[in-house]
Amino acid sequence: MSAVTSKRLLFQTLEKAYGSDKAASIIKEWRLWLAEHKDDPESQTWILKTAQHLGKGIKIAPRRRALKEVLNHHQKVLEDREEGKKKSEQEKPFVIAQQYVNKPLLVDGRKFGIRVWAVVIDHDPIRVYLHQNGLVLFSGDSYDEKRADDGLGNPGQGHITNYALNMNGTVWTLQQLRDHIGHDCYNAMYSKLQQNVALTYAATLPSLRAEAEKMRTPPNSTFELMGLDFMVDDQYRPWLLEVNSTPSLAVEHQDPEVLNMIYTQKNDMVVDMVKLLCVSDRFSKDDAIGGEELAGEEW
Repeated sequence: MSAVTSKRLLFQTLEKAYGSDKAASIIKEWRLWLAEHKDDPESQTWILKTAQHLGKGIKIAPRRRALKEVLNHHQKVLEDREEGKKKSEQEKPFVIAQQYVNKPLLVDGRKFGIRVWAVVIDHDPIRVYLHQNGLVLFSGDSYDEKRADDGLGNPGQGHITNYALNMNGTVWTLQQLRDHIGHDCYNAMYSKLQQNVALTYAATLPSLRAEAEKMRTPPNSTFELMGLDFMVDDQYRPWLLEVNSTPSLAVEHQDPEVLNMIYTQKNDMVVDMVKLLCVSDRFSKDDAIGGEELAGEEW
């Protein structure tokens, strides 16, 4: 599923599935797209991402400076390679640029992102199961639309909701969000979120089937758990930010009540996934691995 979980491959997958007006090469076609949409207010602010994780390598910049940032970073990467620097010491290039959601839905003046989980089983036909649980992750600071960056391209306070950058912050369940914004608004938003999930995985089908054919995988022998991150704008429209191939199952928070809530959301999801995969039918605790019995209880 690297076709969507890899930031480097994401644009290729979307471009093949939905056309160059939806996604394009960050170096070549993107600058042409910017020139064609220079008067479009929706294209004036961009968020740039490297292939790093945990909120690292992110910049927010106006349209003109965003393109300059991408080109400058690309030049530095080439220079570092020519100088023979170790890969870990090289400048990290931006691999994806996304139109920035300037008017996010706010709760008590703060921005939030939604993490949901999906399990993908097999490829022909592909089956995608979106779990009903999820987490609403808030920024630790109030949102100020006019301060998207600090002048150097670094995200302004209140603009990033990544949990790694907002440890021990406010975390809600999806049910809490529903109760806050109202059932009608929530149901409309969640219905669009489900559609976005379906379209995302539909875009992976050509590459997924090609890889399965190469590996000659038998039917019903593969699965993958992924985490999908969404931002919601002030019109209750969910925007897919990225797809994570290794969603964190860690449970961390200083507040015991929030800690327990995060545990419940993730644990229930994992239990349901194990049931969905019929693990208990395939293996029992009497099965041996390396001469030892499985230590866990039966699901």
